[in-house]
Amino acid sequence: MESNKPAQDFWRKVIGEFTNGDYEEIRKENWNGPVQRFRSRVLKVTDNG
Repeated sequence: MESNKPAQDFWRKVIGEFTNGDYEEIRKENWNGPVQRFRSRVLKVTDNG
């Protein structure tokens, strides 16, 4: 929501930390507010036991 600045700040901080700043913020038609777009990677877990 465009007017919810605290939520925008929160998500920018969380996504920025998660992606090391590798995200973009876009605007979409028919959406009220910014959209953060990023890629996440799946880490392969190995069993060392």
